[in-house]
Amino acid sequence: HLNLSMNNISFIEYGSFDSLIYLSILDLSFNKLVGLFEIGPYVRLNMIILESNEISELELLKIMMNYFYSKNNILKQIPAFSKLYIKEIELDNNRIYYIQSNTFEDLRNLVSLTLSNNQIESIESNSFIDLRSLTNLDLSINYLTYLNETLFARTFNLKYLNLSSNKLEYLSKTELAQLRNLISLDISDNYLKIIEDFAFEQL
Repeated sequence: HLNLSMNNISFIEYGSFDSLIYLSILDLSFNKLVGLFEIGPYVRLNMIILESNEISELELLKIMMNYFYSKNNILKQIPAFSKLYIKEIELDNNRIYYIQSNTFEDLRNLVSLTLSNNQIESIESNSFIDLRSLTNLDLSINYLTYLNETLFARTFNLKYLNLSSNKLEYLSKTELAQLRNLISLDISDNYLKIIEDFAFEQL
């Protein structure tokens, strides 16, 4: 465990951690990083913590890790996590406004995804498709006005879904139809006016 938090780090050179081949947790929280560096080919982290930096953009992440925490930054887009064996992602308290289709493609091991307190107005269809290990999804405190009918396609194991404090006005019977293992659903503090018949039939 290497803790470099609460410093003034703004840049880290490539290969700085190459000798730490058994490094498991890297904590860089509360620094002044504006982006994520290439750690190097020899380090396989279990967890990287980038909380409370000044990160506005992250390109394709090639770091092998299980847990990625980057809350309290100024990210506007979700970085590409393609083909990483990641289990948990926390991106709350950023400035993300849009989620593209297949953003989380191939993340078959992802269990928990937190995107609360962003500025998300729109989520494309199939954004969460085939996230079959996903059990917890937090989209609270955003600006969502509707849910795409195929948004949760084949997310069969989702158990906890938080949609509170958005601007949802309408809930149809198709949006939640595939969430048959859902244990907890929070849609409080929205603008709901109409809930269609059988909207909760499969829950």
